[in-house]
Amino acid sequence: MFPKYVLLVSAAGTLLLAACGGGGTAQSYTVGGSVSGLTTTGLVLANGADTVGVPANATSFTLPTSVTTGTAYAVTVKTQPTHLTCAVNNGSGTM
Repeated sequence: MFPKYVLLVSAAGTLLLAACGGGGTAQSYTVGGSVSGLTTTGLVLANGADTVGVPANATSFTLPTSVTTGTAYAVTVKTQPTHLTCAVNNGSGTM
């Protein structure tokens, strides 16, 4: 039997300051966060249908699809890595 570890993955929208003004185009930003304790392969994180594989020893992740301002996001563990149990902290909110 393999030991069970808990890996904490934090997700938060990447916040950028934008100048105020006209234009009317909605801004969008990437969702990413930090990873700690990932020593093996197989972790896949998801925000709905958007997924990203996180390699062993990674310290951060960024989902490939941007989220429009005002849109909700919820990062979850889609696939657990080999011999580890991962959890997401602060993985949901509104961009």
